[in-house]
Amino acid sequence: MYRRIVVALDGSALAERVLPDIESLAEAAKAEVVLVTAIASLEMVLAQTSAGDTWVPPPAIDAEKTVDAARRDADASLRSAAERLKSKGIDVRTQVLEGVAEECILEAARERGADLIALTSHGRSGLDRAVFGSVADAVIRKASCPVLVVPVREAP
Repeated sequence: MYRRIVVALDGSALAERVLPDIESLAEAAKAEVVLVTAIASLEMVLAQTSAGDTWVPPPAIDAEKTVDAARRDADASLRSAAERLKSKGIDVRTQVLEGVAEECILEAARERGADLIALTSHGRSGLDRAVFGSVADAVIRKASCPVLVVPVREAP
């Protein structure tokens, strides 16, 4: 069965809808759960705030403070989710990663020797999927272990 499950969360309530399924799986298999969140790296934040080819005054943000705040928020969110699982007697680890979400998830799964990756899909299709992409789709295509995708949609 599963010994180690990497669960990708993004700090949203939608992403946490994977947790009941993970509780059941982890309890049954006595698996370790690794909760991961990817945040934008300093380089990504700087690239997003640069003006490109035309000169535009840079925005008044401190990129390092922005990344530090994102790291703190992600860590707090992961700790909250971890406490939920720990209260069920599940062995849980957390990890905040910096970079492109799907790459971070896949790297964490490789490094941790994951038997399963679990995440939600926001169910985007058509133009939304083309514009925003799909982390779940990229993980499914590139993962070297099984991937559990729990489809969720926001309440109407």
